[in-house]
Amino acid sequence: MARKSPVDTYRKVLDNVRENVASAYFLFGEEIYLQDTFLKTLYEKYSETFGSHWTKYIYHASETDAETILNQLVGGTLFAEPKIVVIKEVDELDASAKEALLDYLSQPTTDVTVVLIKESPRTTDKFSKAIKKIAVPVEVRIPAIYEMDEWAQYFLTQHQIQAPADARSMLVDLSGESLQSMVNELKKIEIYLPRDARDLTADLLQDFVGATRSHSVFEFIDILGSKSLPDILRYLFSLLEEGESVSYIVRKTTDFYIELWTLKAMLAEQYADKEINRVVFNGRNLTWKYKKFHNKYTVNELVRAFPLLEEADVRTKSTSAIDPRNYLTALFYELMAEPQEMVS
Repeated sequence: MARKSPVDTYRKVLDNVRENVASAYFLFGEEIYLQDTFLKTLYEKYSETFGSHWTKYIYHASETDAETILNQLVGGTLFAEPKIVVIKEVDELDASAKEALLDYLSQPTTDVTVVLIKESPRTTDKFSKAIKKIAVPVEVRIPAIYEMDEWAQYFLTQHQIQAPADARSMLVDLSGESLQSMVNELKKIEIYLPRDARDLTADLLQDFVGATRSHSVFEFIDILGSKSLPDILRYLFSLLEEGESVSYIVRKTTDFYIELWTLKAMLAEQYADKEINRVVFNGRNLTWKYKKFHNKYTVNELVRAFPLLEEADVRTKSTSAIDPRNYLTALFYELMAEPQEMVS
């Protein structure tokens, strides 16, 4: 049996929304782009059908009282306008609220569409199984690595751009395997492409990267992950030559240490990669990259780094009397537990 295409499956869901809106949808997964695109399509359909005479309500079950959410569903009046009620983090509802929600979904109100969002692709629990029986299920998980090329082809077609396999592979690397990042990159690439040519080659994409950035966030991760002080300093000095500030470098380095610290803790608790991606990397598929070098940094090294970075953050924001190269050299010698030396 042929594998179902996640792109075709998702496109079919959107087409169905454009044709006939259901009373309830159940979105499960952490990919923000897919969630937002679904909601945008639903909002557009409501505007097409009802004009301006409809309302949307968005709730986070972890932050909003369950009674408030349920009253929005069952507390309508005779002349109430159509509405969309979005309930994020739906699995955070308590047991009685979940039961009440399922009761409502068995006999939903007319002209009300409920969108339930669970920020996890797992639907093996009893509540999720019950929802899937009475609401339209929509998978919005982070794509697997082998699915990213298919998504790249889909977005390229939307932008009317042709690209061979090697260029698509570079696009996936550039976007960090996040659909939102891929869309953002394509919007910038579209402006960069010649007006009379809609063919994106690997050479053109390489030119685009060189023209718009000399160093990407993924290179920054790789260079810090190498723990090679000479390579790190060469990279940081290059950033300085491009006009980046010491404060920016300190902030990005702090982000790296925090992400690495959290990843280590979650790996120790045996969390799945997808959950780590959601918690640590805001849905970006970066756990595989951090796993390659997280053992190079001990827990003690990370603990020792935080006060050094906090002090560096304060200092770089409070004084301009810093020689950038010398300061970064001293800071990173200290971070890497090496004897301090200064560059002339």
